[in-house]
Amino acid sequence: MEEVEGIKIRPPSSGSLGSKVKVSEENNIPEGSFLIKRVNWLEVKVTDIDKSLAFYRDTLGLKVREQWPNYAIFDLPGTLTLAIMSGGKKGPKESAPNIYFAVEDLDAEYENLRTKGVNFIEAPRRQYWGGYAALFADPDGNLFYLTQSKD
Repeated sequence: MEEVEGIKIRPPSSGSLGSKVKVSEENNIPEGSFLIKRVNWLEVKVTDIDKSLAFYRDTLGLKVREQWPNYAIFDLPGTLTLAIMSGGKKGPKESAPNIYFAVEDLDAEYENLRTKGVNFIEAPRRQYWGGYAALFADPDGNLFYLTQSKD
């Protein structure tokens, strides 16, 4: 076994990708590993909390759960929470995760939000992965997708 900066490393045996890990049969997760239950909270940084609050609440129709001078929390369907907080910068964010909001009828929601002045970067279109999605930006340039599964 090799040691690098105090960490013991087991080199892979020749011709393999390393030693096998015992995996639970029911969910294919290595035994003894940390199990994340779900994504619980998404937080987006914004430059103007009042302008962004109006966008997420009034334009997108999200319900405000709690609000402070520099932070607001919105309820989303299911178990996920979206929050906005002061301290952001305008423009696209490098390496930001893609966030997808699922809707029943993408074409109708796209037209509805366009009439409310939402800045769509991409109109609804079939995605390479098989989905149907449109890309939009909030007032600070944070990007979000609206998506719908089309059968």
